[in-house]
Amino acid sequence: FVMKILGLIFSFLIISCRLPRQPEQQAFQKEFHYTKFYRGNTHAHSTRSDGDVEPKIVAQWYKDHDYPFVFITDHEKVLNREDIAGLEEPGKFIVISGEEVSFYANNPKRSARPNNRVHVNALCSSKTIGKKRLELVLETLQTAIDDSVAQGAVAQINHPNFEWALTYPDILH
Repeated sequence: FVMKILGLIFSFLIISCRLPRQPEQQAFQKEFHYTKFYRGNTHAHSTRSDGDVEPKIVAQWYKDHDYPFVFITDHEKVLNREDIAGLEEPGKFIVISGEEVSFYANNPKRSARPNNRVHVNALCSSKTIGKKRLELVLETLQTAIDDSVAQGAVAQINHPNFEWALTYPDILH
């Protein structure tokens, strides 16, 4: 079930970025043949980092609103499965662990601020990656992605325009 949802999410992301849109054609009418979409959130926080409520309440909200999945991706923390005990229903609702990896780039050429924050979700991560400080934004982004993939997680760039840390060429690279 988890892999099916991840496959659909990433198929959607890849296809939506590459398909030319015709005004008269609905998105995915010809190119996308999945019969069911799964609505979920791949970037939710709890009080374990900078969210407002405990992980169980976050997960309960998504379940109560008929979402089939939610990733809890707190900064530098991986979900403790005991925090959401009793909420999951196989085939109906799952909570998937992740971590929002927060790396910093000094990069004085890009910004007067010494802390260009680069946030990458490590989806389906099993252990904490933690924080790092590197010199260049592109190096920082690539290291966050590499560290996520190295532990078997799927990397997702979060809010790339947050404090304008990433540019379009950074992401294309």
